[in-house]
Amino acid sequence: MAVDRNPYRGVTDRRRHFAHQGAGACSRSRRSAAVYADVCSVCHGADGVGQRAPRGAGYQIPPLWGPDSYNNVAGMNRVLTAAAYAMHNMPFGATFTNPVLTDEEAYDVAAYIVSQNRPQKRDLDKDFPIRLQKPIDTGYGPYADGFSIDQHKFGPFEPIRVRVKELAAASGTTHAGGPDHGSDETDHVK
Repeated sequence: MAVDRNPYRGVTDRRRHFAHQGAGACSRSRRSAAVYADVCSVCHGADGVGQRAPRGAGYQIPPLWGPDSYNNVAGMNRVLTAAAYAMHNMPFGATFTNPVLTDEEAYDVAAYIVSQNRPQKRDLDKDFPIRLQKPIDTGYGPYADGFSIDQHKFGPFEPIRVRVKELAAASGTTHAGGPDHGSDETDHVK
């Protein structure tokens, strides 16, 4: 596993890199599973269900999928968010200036994790009532841009970003495409 020790690359640069990932992401599942098995399963378990706390309720290491994990609308179920988090925080001991995973490994393992089964929230059509403000890597519809769920979930993200900007400019929608903006009630375009 290559170690990236470049302290000058920032979150913006990494998000830009991750935004271009995705072409062939599903075909990379074997490599993604291997990164998970080699790096993440030590703490989170081969089955992704984490480690329960030795005493009391809760988890010492949180589950990444399964019935007790975060649901399908959580920010960590977005591949760009999960990749950036993994890059800067995983495995234990990694830091922003001393990551262990490469950009590609972080993206691959994030894609693997978000592709697993987890609790499902209902009434997703009510989430992000201003569709153009939905983050580009949100893995559930409905969308305003015509791209598939798979492309929203795994990329490539740049075509989505371009289309969302075009639609936002035509409609006057602000904060289009996230990545972390919620709906703004002053906008009237849905």
